[in-house]
Parts: sequence; structure tokens; C-alpha cells
Amino acid sequence: MTLTKDEMTAVIESDIIDRSDKSTLCSYALDWALGYLDRTAAARGFAFSDLNREDVTSTVISCTCTAEAGADDYIDVSVDIPTGTRVVFTSTDTVPAGLTASTDYWAHNESTTEIRVSTSYLNCWSGSYVDITDSGTGTHTVTAYRERFAKPSECRYIYDMRLIDGSSSRKLIQMTPRVTDYQVPFAAQNNTGRPTHYVEWKDWIQLYPIPNDTYVIKMRYYKWQTAFATGDSTAEIDHIDDIIINTAAMYIWKILGEPEQASIMEQAVEMALMKCGKLEKLKPDLVLKPNMGTYARSNSDTQNDPWVNSQR
Repeated sequence: MTLTKDEMTAVIESDIIDRSDKSTLCSYALDWALGYLDRTAAARGFAFSDLNREDVTSTVISCTCTAEAGADDYIDVSVDIPTGTRVVFTSTDTVPAGLTASTDYWAHNESTTEIRVSTSYLNCWSGSYVDITDSGTGTHTVTAYRERFAKPSECRYIYDMRLIDGSSSRKLIQMTPRVTDYQVPFAAQNNTGRPTHYVEWKDWIQLYPIPNDTYVIKMRYYKWQTAFATGDSTAEIDHIDDIIINTAAMYIWKILGEPEQASIMEQAVEMALMKCGKLEKLKPDLVLKPNMGTYARSNSDTQNDPWVNSQR
């Protein structure tokens, strides 16, 4: 059975707390419960399959652009290009004066729709920009070679990242920010090539090496639950209405200063999560072990059939 937010509120008010004057608190508590379940379930290794998501992006993006000749030297674009991104300009006729077609420049993000460009990675961070003296003629295109791209706003945690590149497709290896700073201390000297690693920086994914071509990146992740929009809304995850109600009641009992009642609800929530969750690691095992088994097998055998002679 799937209950709406209003129906859950009625259950709490009439059958658990018996306080109809607390409808506003119930409404808030139900929204809080969704976030609580997401966080606590994730922390203990439980993942609800209803929240599985997949996002596909490309390391190279292109769009038409327009140069604003003047004091600011802005270039209007229709895609969000982060500071430090290598860009190349082409045109059906003549690129804006100050730029050279098919030449590497580095973007400085002024807004989601405006950039300025520099002749080096250093200059784009230090504020030395190319002087654009006219808008050029024809239709201009900017191609951005992205070393980083935004995570989906709903992303709770990333399960894995895969580079899709024909027969050479592979799983990218995750690095922590600390390891990245240690291994790659000079950002301007980052190699360009086919990405092999990635690192999460707050709301961004950074690739290493810096992509030198168009590569398709597939991200598999779990999302945060969406809060109830209205009283008629239902939870994204099926068959957990009782857990949501008990979690909201736990929160309300704490607010009302009833720790014993809150403890009873918390125990009910913990038991329910243990029964309904699917236990799995938050992060996959990225260590290659080509010869697992009771006897040695060649690396090529295991790569062709990763389950060969498995201990699973």
C-alpha cells in the first residue's frame, strides 16, 4: 500500500501521537524522515534500488558563441564552461579579432553563459585575458575540452564511473582529493590524454588526465529522495510507508520531549531497515585481481570472463 503525505499525517495524528494540533510539525517531520532514511541507510551500506540513476555526459562540448568586442572581452555561450577549461574556436568565416581559429585557449568562467579566454592555463586564473577587438563574421563555434563537469544535483553518492570508448571502455579509478593533491601537485602540468581516474570536488567531478578528445562518461549513482511536494505526494521508494511514518514519529516525540517514545520508534525504524535493505558496499572494489581462484588463470582469461573460477 502506498500512502500520500496527508494520509501519513493522519496516521501519526490519530494512531501514534493523538495530537491533531501538530499537523504542521507532522508535515515537516515527514520531509525530515525522507532525508534521515537516505542518510542513515547509505551510511550503513543499504541502497534502495528505486533511487538508482545513470547519467551520461561527454568530455567535449560545443556550442555557437558570440564575441562582445569592448572593455570586458566577454564571449557569450550557451553551455556552462568551468574556469581552466581548454577551448578552441572555429568559424564559418572569420573568428573575432584577437582570436586565432583552431588554437588552444583557456576559459575563465564569468557566468553560466559568459566566458573570457586566455592564452595559457596560468593566465586564465591570474586575470590576463585576450583582447577581442571585433565580433568577426560568420557563425562561431567554441569547443570545450572539459577536465571537470558538474555532478547531478540529486546525487547522493557515486557508485562508479565508466569511460565508454569502444572496445577500450573501462571503469575509471576513484581518487580522493588528498591523494590527488599529493600525486598531481602542479595542476598546470597535468597531462592530457585518455582519462583513467576521477575525483569528487564538492559538486564537481574532475578527470585525470585532462581529456584530449571526445570521450563518453557514464556515471552510475544513487540519488537523494525527493521531499513531498504536496499533501498528495507519495514516497519514491515503494513499500516503506511504515518506516517513513515511524521515522517521522521518532522525530516528533523527540521534539515533544518524550525520549522513551522516541526510543521505541527508533528501534522500530532500525529493525525495519535491517529487514528491507539490500546490503552492499558503498564503493566497488577497484583492485584488479585477475588470478583469483583455487588455481592460476591467465589475465586474458579473466578479462574475457570475469566470473571464471570465481570464489563467489
